[in-house]
Amino acid sequence: MDMQVRPYDRTHHMTDEIVEEAGKSVDAARYLPYYLTTLSSAFSWGASKVFRAEFGIGLNEWRMLSSLRNEPGIRAQRVCEMVSMNKSLVSRSARSLEERGMLTERLSQGQRLMWLTPAGADMHDRIIKIALEREAAMLEGFSATEQDQLFAFMARLHDNLAKVDTVDETYLEK
Repeated sequence: MDMQVRPYDRTHHMTDEIVEEAGKSVDAARYLPYYLTTLSSAFSWGASKVFRAEFGIGLNEWRMLSSLRNEPGIRAQRVCEMVSMNKSLVSRSARSLEERGMLTERLSQGQRLMWLTPAGADMHDRIIKIALEREAAMLEGFSATEQDQLFAFMARLHDNLAKVDTVDETYLEK
C-alpha cells in the first residue's frame, strides 16, 4: 500500500500579526525565580562536570554521599527530604554507589537503612574539599556579616516554600 507523505503545511498556522510590545513580562533583575534558577543551574552544572571529571561521581551521587556522611544509617525517604531528590533518583544513585562499593544497605527493625562504606566516606571526604572551595568562590566579596544575612534570608525563603505551595494548591484545585 503506497502512502503519500505530504510536507507539513505551515501556512495554516501562520498569521501576519505579531506583538511588538516589549517589557510586559517579569524584570529578571527583580524576579527571584530567575536568580534562584540561574544560580542553581550554573552552580550544579559546574559541580557535576568537576565531580564527574575528577571522581566519576555525578551530583546526585554526591548528594547521597553528603547526606549519609551527615546522617549515617537513614532511609531513602530521609535522603529525599534532606536534598530534595525524588525517590527514584535516590534509588538509582544508591544502586550506583552500592555497585561501586561506596554504600551498603542493611535491615534494622524492618527498615532498610543506608550506610557509607569506608570507600564511600573516603570519596565524600575527597569531594567535599572541592565543594567547599566552590562555595567559597561563590561567597567571595561577602563579609562574614553579609554571609550570615544571606543564609538567614535563604532560610526564610526556604520557610516560605509552604506559602508558595498554598498558592499552587489554589490553582491545582480548580
